[in-house]
Amino acid sequence: MIKYYLFYPVVFKLLSSTEVSRKFYRFVGDTIGDSLKRRRGLSQNYVDQGRKMIRLLEQFCNIKKGDVLLELGTGWIHWYATFVKVFHDVEMHLFDVWDNRQLSTLKQCFSELPDFLDKDAIENRKEVLHLLEKIAAVESFDELYELLSYNYVLDKSGNLTSFSGNKFDVIFSVGVFEHINKNVLSDYTKDMMRILKPGGYSVQMIDIADHYHYLDPINTNSKEYLRFSDRLWRRYFQNSIHYINRLQVPEWLDLFKNARFQLIHHERLDSDIGPLRVSKDYKRFTAEDLRCHQLIIVHQKPLG
Repeated sequence: MIKYYLFYPVVFKLLSSTEVSRKFYRFVGDTIGDSLKRRRGLSQNYVDQGRKMIRLLEQFCNIKKGDVLLELGTGWIHWYATFVKVFHDVEMHLFDVWDNRQLSTLKQCFSELPDFLDKDAIENRKEVLHLLEKIAAVESFDELYELLSYNYVLDKSGNLTSFSGNKFDVIFSVGVFEHINKNVLSDYTKDMMRILKPGGYSVQMIDIADHYHYLDPINTNSKEYLRFSDRLWRRYFQNSIHYINRLQVPEWLDLFKNARFQLIHHERLDSDIGPLRVSKDYKRFTAEDLRCHQLIIVHQKPLG
């Protein structure tokens, strides 16, 4: 409990206080994180999440050759974009707000991916395995982008204004939307509507759990933040480098509805929050909504 209530909130507040401290945090995180990730190797969870994204794209978005996709928050190894690209011949664009790319970890993860796949069940098995070998052999991100015809866009503002309207068939993300400031989410989803083609799709896998819980999982609840009012959370926990917006299921659904998206599919993973004492700021939500720790939503832009 000390780690959750005292150590991490204080550390993150201090590290997010100045531009110098934020750069230091990112440098240390990238350096140590790269070493730790390579030591651990590719996890089954990453493969399962990649498979889930492909299932959503195939089942609800009718993904096909030549479609133009945009991954939001592409992250340190472009995992989900590249996982999709390995199995589908699409045009992929990658978007992020800061550069935390880690080439050595990317190469290691995709070199290990064949060990997680049922090779006899893969369509175009030889082509897939050959492409994975090429990815694992690249010497730079520029070489990777040329190999896979990627367009990598880095914009510290976080907005999507650099993209032209009616450009993408699909916009997707995993574990990104919970980190977007809730004050700009309304404009953000409306801009997604602008850059999607008519009939295009939004596929978002949103982690609603308390991210401080991941740092102290034994002593805390997966929705521990429900204990705190907005005022207390902003004062003691909220910071710019470990930000979570704490939005719940109905708020996410309303957000996309207000941007004029049509809901195609949603699913949720729930956890037992037990006798957690919930702040009055969350009393308006049902117990079912409060139990949700991951929300998966697929929306479509109307054709008209």
